[in-house]
Amino acid sequence: MSVTPAKETVPTLDSLLMRTGPLDKLLKDTTTWTDLAKSLSTEFLPKAKAAQRPEYYVAHLCTAYYAHGRKRFPVTMSDATRPEQVETTIGFLETFMSANGQWPYIKAQPWFTSGDYVIAVDVNYYPDRSGFKAAPVFHKDTGGNNIFVNLIFDNKKDIEATEWFADLAKPGARRTTWQQKFLPLAHLEELGVAREVLRPVHGNDDVHGGVAEGQNVYVSWVDDLVWHSTPSTTRRTVFGYDLAMAAYDGLNSMTGKGFYVYDAMRRTYTLGTEVLGTMAECENTHLRRWLTDQQLEPQDVNDQVASLAWAKLYTGDAGKDRFRQDVRERAQTKWLITGAHTEANAEDSRLPLSQTINEPAIGMSGRNRANSVDQAKLEKVRLDNEGVPRSFIRTWVRILPKDSKELTDNRVVFLS
Repeated sequence: MSVTPAKETVPTLDSLLMRTGPLDKLLKDTTTWTDLAKSLSTEFLPKAKAAQRPEYYVAHLCTAYYAHGRKRFPVTMSDATRPEQVETTIGFLETFMSANGQWPYIKAQPWFTSGDYVIAVDVNYYPDRSGFKAAPVFHKDTGGNNIFVNLIFDNKKDIEATEWFADLAKPGARRTTWQQKFLPLAHLEELGVAREVLRPVHGNDDVHGGVAEGQNVYVSWVDDLVWHSTPSTTRRTVFGYDLAMAAYDGLNSMTGKGFYVYDAMRRTYTLGTEVLGTMAECENTHLRRWLTDQQLEPQDVNDQVASLAWAKLYTGDAGKDRFRQDVRERAQTKWLITGAHTEANAEDSRLPLSQTINEPAIGMSGRNRANSVDQAKLEKVRLDNEGVPRSFIRTWVRILPKDSKELTDNRVVFLS
């Protein structure tokens, strides 16, 4: 009697939210990666060390383009000098993305199998990112059309883990309009479904981080559904009524001109946009009611909206009193600020009219960070890696319409 093989389950976006661990738990053979990592380090680490700011040095290797049922089309970037290295890198990443569920997901999507959209996999190598140890700066890597991000580290010891938490708020109006220009409607709808599915599971999570155990750690996530940051042991500012009121005069004088106050004694920044963005999460405030009247949500509080809200609500004696009332209301619950913008959309020169879009990281101000809970363990790992390069490959996995100007500019031709 013949048995019909069980149909392989296609991953969903919510199931791909975040996958991480040692590479040898994902792949049977990690030799290709260890050999490749050694080759990349040999070539690019000396260049990074020679740079003025080594932590900013990035080697742009290639972009590989994929259309359904066609051969991949690799485009080598300016920093790649060895064709065999590029070919090995692309081959390894195909194996890796198949194992972590990303390729099975993509190949099952009608927007891909129809030929209406293609996939671009950008490959960059960071020889040493260990210099990024300042305050946590949460962001997304997308320029508007990323679906996945992958980091694959070349580590022999346990390392500090990437910090992250699930972004379950719908995008702000500006970002929504921007994404609709590039992403399939079905994908945008699935992102909305994923947020609803994930909310009961991850809605109250702390900010993940701490220590990543094992060698050759990888981190893979859905970029639209995650806020992430390079790990930091720097604590956020515990905000509240006194600090907010102390910042009032400075913020009031800086509205529309940077809109921040620097505290030289504590060496911290207080951003008016972050203060208002976190206050807007509290429903019982003048600010939240004003946003509702403007048909805006808390995630719409960018610099422009924050400055306008300040001018409408918080200027003059009556405005200062409204600010006091809103601050008192918000300060009833945990209120932590980073002093940095949270970038929801990065400028990408490959997309016409692309601009940076900042949005509040909804919910972060009330969450603990794993990096603040067990600092002794984290500090030990940091000391163990003192002087050791934090090197890794990063990939962006992007969706492009089949008639994208980027494909034309790179003379991409798909063969059978």
